[in-house]
Amino acid sequence: SKNTMTVGASIHYDNLYQSAGLLNLTKKGFLLNDDEFSVDFILGDNIRYKIDYYVYRGFYWSWGLSSSYNRFTHSTAPRNFDISEKVNTSGIGNLNLRVQDLTNQLYFKTLIREEFVLGLGFEHKYLQFDSETIEMSSNRRAVFDLGNYYGPYAFLKLDTYDNAYFPTKGLYLYAQFNTYLFSNDHIANPNYFSIAKVKMGFATPFLKKFSFNLMLEGGSVFDNAPNSFNFSLGGFGNNPIANLVPFYGYDFINFDSNSFIKTALSVDYKFFNKNHLNFAANYANAGESIFNGGEWINRPEFSGYAVGYGLDTFLGPLQLKYAWSPEQNRNWWYISLGFWF
Repeated sequence: SKNTMTVGASIHYDNLYQSAGLLNLTKKGFLLNDDEFSVDFILGDNIRYKIDYYVYRGFYWSWGLSSSYNRFTHSTAPRNFDISEKVNTSGIGNLNLRVQDLTNQLYFKTLIREEFVLGLGFEHKYLQFDSETIEMSSNRRAVFDLGNYYGPYAFLKLDTYDNAYFPTKGLYLYAQFNTYLFSNDHIANPNYFSIAKVKMGFATPFLKKFSFNLMLEGGSVFDNAPNSFNFSLGGFGNNPIANLVPFYGYDFINFDSNSFIKTALSVDYKFFNKNHLNFAANYANAGESIFNGGEWINRPEFSGYAVGYGLDTFLGPLQLKYAWSPEQNRNWWYISLGFWF
């Protein structure tokens, strides 16, 4: 194609990031014949961006540079964050938590047997967790994490799903391991620490218009990492960021821990062209170092269920889900419009 530059636009809504509009500029042959430069600007309730420069080498080692910035504010229950000074938490029902994540990466990728993607890289991550809910002695916003983290990472990916949002067949695997060797976080004062996480999925059709999807997911943080790197479970419909893990029946960031294991099952019925009805259930165990003993194979401590409707539109998937949990005293509506970004 003689056309080497495209401009695109999209909209999205979910319960965490709220409303967002995306503007994309992609240029092929930016500096080299086989490279691509892409910029996403996301405007709305939470301003974000993603920049990626990628040099494609086929079955040889491709390489790239990326930078992304994410932010959101959400009301959640108070938790045991690291903090630099004494605070008064009495009478606090909900914590209005603000999260900012800036991630810069240098990465290398190659194909294995034409389907697996193996990646290696080095990452810089800037994290800021703060809140105006807690009254500080200096009459300012309480800061739970404010630091830069540096270290290598590796990942392995396999994705043969026929649809990212309503898969009817295929396999999915994503495993990642990060080691942060040093940081300038003066609140938690961590030494080096590591994070391992894996997600596996299997989808298959049955009967005429039904499909079944099974997902297994788990992760663990090692070596006394800051609490802001814990896995936070709850919510649905947002583009994944950091260690947020979707979980039906709970609000976003409803409970967190340094290790977890989760099983999710869903049945989808495509009753008309591009229309879907589905039922889902998820179960999890989460706690402090649950893989060191036998806690991870105990009866699930957390559970949730959801029924939903989905529609493939020209703006991307529209999904509406009603969710509940036996352990919760309230139910949730999750809304997701458009492709996740």
